[in-house]
Amino acid sequence: MSKIAFVFPGQGSQEVGMGEDLIKNYKEADKLFNEANITLKDEGVDLKKLCLEGPEEGLTKTINAQPAMLTMSIILYKLLQKNNINPDIVDGHSLGEYSALVAASSIEFKEAVRLVRKRGQYMQTATPLGTGSMAVIISLQKDKIEELIKKVSKFGIIEVVNYNSPYQIVVSGKTEVIEKLLILGEEEIKDALIEQVTYPIKWVDIIKRMNLEGINYFIEVGQGNVLKKLIKQILPKAKVCNVCDSESLEKVMKKLS
Repeated sequence: MSKIAFVFPGQGSQEVGMGEDLIKNYKEADKLFNEANITLKDEGVDLKKLCLEGPEEGLTKTINAQPAMLTMSIILYKLLQKNNINPDIVDGHSLGEYSALVAASSIEFKEAVRLVRKRGQYMQTATPLGTGSMAVIISLQKDKIEELIKKVSKFGIIEVVNYNSPYQIVVSGKTEVIEKLLILGEEEIKDALIEQVTYPIKWVDIIKRMNLEGINYFIEVGQGNVLKKLIKQILPKAKVCNVCDSESLEKVMKKLS
């Protein structure tokens, strides 16, 4: 039997129109969107309309984007589950951890919607609009980035929010402090590009380790198929697919049902 891993994405992939084809093709999708709307009715937000029609400015606000992404993830999860496609391992990136908890039956969907709405609210109000920002630092090692952060922290709040890989770290803080950090990244970039040749990202080891743990079916959930291609190169015999809309969902269900 194949062991399957599901990974749920965090905030940032939301886009106006997401879920439209799922609602047209699956009544479960419309049901979950309506459940989310009922849960948030006292807050005066129509999550389904926001996802389908926008405006983009409204959807990308953290307070709306988080419950929207959660709802999309759980819709796709429930549709896979309905067709007896269940993961052996679930995991989530940042916000995606709430989706993973719902998938693991640790919290109810409606409760998760309320929680991530509050999570988004607190995150959005913690820093007034326009005064804070985020940046993805690529190609510098963790120790070097943390060293640069210490140098600019005297100018204001800045901290690491995501350790995505040995060479990709996301930082958040006051806009002017982020700008100072990026200037120091620019100073380091030439050396970093040279060092990159001798300090490779160990993505191959990560995938092989998962395979040793018994995972031999990988489902990339989200836009694109970059990871699908990379995993196939690393483990030619592994089964790899991606799910992002009705068409890709149908293909996966057909393969695994």
